[in-house]
Amino acid sequence: MKTIKFLFSSLISNDTVINESKHKPWWLAIVMMIVSCFVSIIPIFTSIMSVNGGSILTASENYNIDYSLKKFSLDYLTKENLSFTVENGQLIYNDSEDPTNKNFKAEIKHGEDISLLVYYVDYQTSDEVQYGSFDNMMNTKIKEFKTAYPTGAENKSYMYSMLILGKEKVYLYLYGAKAESTYTVGADGAISITNETSTGNAFSGTYEGIDGDLTNLKNFVYGDNDSSKAEHAYSKWQEFFDKAYAKPRNSLAFKYSGILLGFNVIIAFAMSLMIFLLSRTKTSIRKFKYLESLKMVFFASLSPAIVALILSLIMPSFQSMAFLMCFMLRLVWLSMKATSPSNNQTATRK
Repeated sequence: MKTIKFLFSSLISNDTVINESKHKPWWLAIVMMIVSCFVSIIPIFTSIMSVNGGSILTASENYNIDYSLKKFSLDYLTKENLSFTVENGQLIYNDSEDPTNKNFKAEIKHGEDISLLVYYVDYQTSDEVQYGSFDNMMNTKIKEFKTAYPTGAENKSYMYSMLILGKEKVYLYLYGAKAESTYTVGADGAISITNETSTGNAFSGTYEGIDGDLTNLKNFVYGDNDSSKAEHAYSKWQEFFDKAYAKPRNSLAFKYSGILLGFNVIIAFAMSLMIFLLSRTKTSIRKFKYLESLKMVFFASLSPAIVALILSLIMPSFQSMAFLMCFMLRLVWLSMKATSPSNNQTATRK
């Protein structure tokens, strides 16, 4: 019962943490710190995990991608000679009329203007020798695609929205009208983009989560008429992007959460060192051992985590910094109280 009373009291009372934490077992302090760390990452973890890949298609500003994908689906996915199929986590393109051609490009127009460029980019052994990896190759290819439509001015190109169906990954870049890139070309032919006039939405995903009827892009188009076929295709594209983004999203959530966990632990050790050093000054009567300081910090960690969780729910933009600020604020207050002469004199009398 005393332990439970201590735990509740430590949420709001620095005096309780300072005077009683050293009498509590180490395992309890460690559990408190672990619980605090996990509570602190709940907002950022759930925020990342709640993002769906298909949201890029349904955003308020989607740069006419709905029209473009519907038209691409009706014009190309219905062709008997063309096929895009997912096999073993890779997208395979085949043109039965030209089997040796493993690259694909389509210009989707809205009126006279290009609204979407669709590419398929293959990856063979020769490409691995040249580029080292698929990602390296795509970095080069994407720069080439962004600079493929010269404006007439030197080293300037129009940029259009692009759907890049790579063999190992899918990419979607959305740009507004009249977007342009400015670039330089090195002596080795390498392109460096120095400026882009439009900062549209971007997406990348893998094919590892693609299953069922999504593995064959021809299955996207079905219905009694073109309007029905277009709507079904667009719905399938949303589902396709949702599943393509699942693995990268999960990896990002765990990676980012792990970084925050590590950073929070480092802050705990650093602040406990600060309390230890402050207690060694001439003005501090009470002298804490480092492990005593560390235990105080661990016990003081839960209430900042709870407050940070509440603040993150109210102000989502604050979630990445909420725990750090609340944690440091309490520890600074704790250290001042633990090492101030008035508090030390009170503790001594006790």
